[in-house]
Amino acid sequence: MNLNYNILLFTLGVLWIGFLACAEKDIIETPDEMLGWIGNPEHGLVRERSGAGIRWTAKYVPHDYLAARYLESLDSYSEATRDSVMASYANTLCFLLTVTPESEEESDVMYRGVGSFEEFQSRAMSLNFKVKDLMTLNYGGKQTPAVISTMENTYGLHQRRDVMVIFARDEEAWERADTIDCVFDDRIFNSGIHHFTYTVDDIRRIPTLSIETLKRLHH
Repeated sequence: MNLNYNILLFTLGVLWIGFLACAEKDIIETPDEMLGWIGNPEHGLVRERSGAGIRWTAKYVPHDYLAARYLESLDSYSEATRDSVMASYANTLCFLLTVTPESEEESDVMYRGVGSFEEFQSRAMSLNFKVKDLMTLNYGGKQTPAVISTMENTYGLHQRRDVMVIFARDEEAWERADTIDCVFDDRIFNSGIHHFTYTVDDIRRIPTLSIETLKRLHH
């Protein structure tokens, strides 16, 4: 009886420690700090794939980071606007897709294999508007298309190009999922079909952005 009682106490103690660990989820104070955290390879949120001399990097981006960046872009906003923005981003799964030449000696990736201004324009249009049509997300037995993608314009100051891709999250499928597989069929640089796979546990371990930070962003 005493042995069983001790085992029970030990089990409850382990469960309580696990509960406290989950309850004390880290808080991050600034969007820049959040970007640094998710960019740390040890946290499992960055995946790379290569082909045909091109490197694609996919980084999972939490919704509160995107909400904070959007709020920062506004001249001013009310508390109701802040809460509405947070709620709209909460139902998304977002990825920052970066393309760069594998060779550091190459110039701007936009010019790779381009022979005319018309071809350059076509590539720019594809990276701005067509990436979403080349990506799907598989999780919890469901496949979903991207709803929006947009390219950051670096005006040729870097080799790379960054494209933000956003999916609507299916809550039932998300609750069933252990992993998510982001599939990109690269028909822009023809580097192949790439799978960027993440565990849901790694995503759920992402610290949250302090609500006090979002309040301070209010001008």
